[in-house]
Order: sequence, then structure tokens, then C-alpha cells
Amino acid sequence: MMKWSLVLTMASACLPMAVDARQAASTASSLPLEPMSHADAEQAGAVGTGCTWRGGPGRKARLSMADDRAAVRRNGIVVALKPAADAKGLFFTYDRWIGVGIRIVVRDSGKVVSRGHEFSETVAWITMTADGLTRTWQGHLNCGS
Repeated sequence: MMKWSLVLTMASACLPMAVDARQAASTASSLPLEPMSHADAEQAGAVGTGCTWRGGPGRKARLSMADDRAAVRRNGIVVALKPAADAKGLFFTYDRWIGVGIRIVVRDSGKVVSRGHEFSETVAWITMTADGLTRTWQGHLNCGS
């Protein structure tokens, strides 16, 4: 009986650390894409009819896409992206993007959370591969003109 008590005590001592590690890996603060302004998106030509992915604290714009142009902001620099070779259509733009040292895939759920006269917003995820890491974040995809 004493042996199982010791095993359960040891297991429960390890459990909080495992939960904390999972939570830290999935927090919005780990999102390496910085909020973008309209001027940032204009700099890369990624404005107009297309989509903006919003996520992280305050659900700010983190990825802007229009036609065959997209942009993100990392480390204070606007990074222009182009459609990847395997890109598929996504509301007058594309779902897969590449730039210097970065690849982003947008996965739209189709679940509408907001709709207006010229836009629709859905739950969506981005998966980013950069710096040898691949990570995914949930946010909202706002598409329109």
C-alpha cells in the first residue's frame, strides 16, 4: 500500500509542470508576428480585397494578404511574402505563403463569427515555419474588400 502512495505522490508532483509547459507553448505571447498597421501592409502591397489574420493579444492584424501579395511584421521589419508553389485559393488571395526564412499556411474553419456588408470573419489558424520551428496559432480571418 505504501508503494502506490509514493508513486501517486511522485506522479502528482510532476503533473503541474507538464500542464504549465503545455500552456506556455500555446499562449498568444509566443506569437512571433507583431501587430501590423495599414501602412505596414501598404509597404508590401498587401492591401485591398483579400484577408487579414488577426490573433494574439488584442486580436491585432498579424498577416495581411491581397491578390498575390502578403506581409507580416517580425522583429520590427515588414516581411513581404509571395504565394507558395502549393498555394490554393482563399478569397481572392492564397492560403500558403513564403518569404525569406518563413513559410505560413492559413487554415480557415469556415465557422463565421462576424459578418458585414463587405466582409466575413471566421475562426482560422496559421501555421508558421521559421527559425527551424513550426508552430500554430488560432485567431480570426477577416476577408473582404
